[in-house]
Amino acid sequence: MAEYIEIVDSIMGSSKTNKILEWIDNNPDEKYLYVSPLLSEIDKDSRLQNNLKYVTFEHPEVVDSETKSDDLLLKLKNNANICCTHKLYLTMTKEHLTEIKARGYCVLIDEEVGVVDAFNAYSVDDLVYLLKNKDIEVSPDDGMISWIGDDVGLKNKYKYFNSLCNSKAVYATKRKDTMMVTQLPIELITCAKRVIILTYLFEGNVLDCFLKLKGIKTIPFTEITPVVVPKQKIRGLVTLVPPSKAVKAVKMTVSGYNNCSQDDCKVVATYIRNVCRKYAESSYDVMYTFPKALSETTRKNGRRIKPSSFIEYKIPKLDEDGLPVINAKGEAELLSQPCWVYASCRATNQYSFKSVLVHCYDRYPNAAVEQYLADYGFAIKRKVFALSEICQWVWRSQIRDGLPIVVAVGSPRMHDIFKEWLDKD
Repeated sequence: MAEYIEIVDSIMGSSKTNKILEWIDNNPDEKYLYVSPLLSEIDKDSRLQNNLKYVTFEHPEVVDSETKSDDLLLKLKNNANICCTHKLYLTMTKEHLTEIKARGYCVLIDEEVGVVDAFNAYSVDDLVYLLKNKDIEVSPDDGMISWIGDDVGLKNKYKYFNSLCNSKAVYATKRKDTMMVTQLPIELITCAKRVIILTYLFEGNVLDCFLKLKGIKTIPFTEITPVVVPKQKIRGLVTLVPPSKAVKAVKMTVSGYNNCSQDDCKVVATYIRNVCRKYAESSYDVMYTFPKALSETTRKNGRRIKPSSFIEYKIPKLDEDGLPVINAKGEAELLSQPCWVYASCRATNQYSFKSVLVHCYDRYPNAAVEQYLADYGFAIKRKVFALSEICQWVWRSQIRDGLPIVVAVGSPRMHDIFKEWLDKD
């Protein structure tokens, strides 16, 4: 069982992943579980499957009536080297964790995993009812919610909550009993022989604070040396565009967007469109971000952000061998892809051809998660969180290949945070 977590905290583009793959190849006798945010980073075309000489990875699949989780358990019992997504990793049961511990797996996690999240499955009125009815109680030590009511005749409505309480998975902030978070068991991280996390701006971010809350020590992983990326080189590749006067007036936080008007949406769309018209040859070059609920493909109360002419772009449809699919007319089939990209997107090269980026989202930690950790003495550093979000998002573009990009930042706060980081050596 890991006594501490090892951290590779290094800037994007410093070859963390390539270096860790070399390290794996140089230590072929270990058993590995490699965890990535995206399936595309561990599939048959990925570096993990093609760049290793002495170690072969298998990824769980749906086999007959078995789920991916079932297949993962079988592969663990067979001592296979396994790669999987964050999503699958976070659903592991005690049976999975027992096998990882018993067989001495080394767990490698590419980017931080979401071990703590807001709990929104029930309304405040539901939670007030359960507290007043003394069905649940809050531990003064760590805020853990326990079900103390009678299970007999339990209303169907609260069965899910009851199961979470029995799993010791739901916790309340000190300041407000009805503001709750869910946590995954710390054994998910500590059960392995070694745990190595590849990330950037770890200290003061969510996972760092969570591990400190749980009393888990972290140390640098020193068996690889990432490439030094001079800030001067980065500055030479980035053309930073400030927010316009009009877009500065739009509140780009989650709550700001939730309460924004259609006129605000038009201002943001105009800012994005003006930047793209000035710097991009076509929508193929463009990526931008804001809350998904306001994107072209979804609607929320009739409001949406629609930068006309820059909604989507076309890419060739590929077959299983990675070759273009040709239709009956002898033409390559094309797929439409949105220019909108999730604000927390990381660890993928799917957008490595993008050269014009427009970031219109003022990023803060989730309020419930932030308040829970702060209440128990481990406050997230908001600036670190915001900087890690925008840096990871920007590095999905062609800058990861050493090519120039234009970055327009609509939020004055996010612009200043990114510019300060960019200007510092």
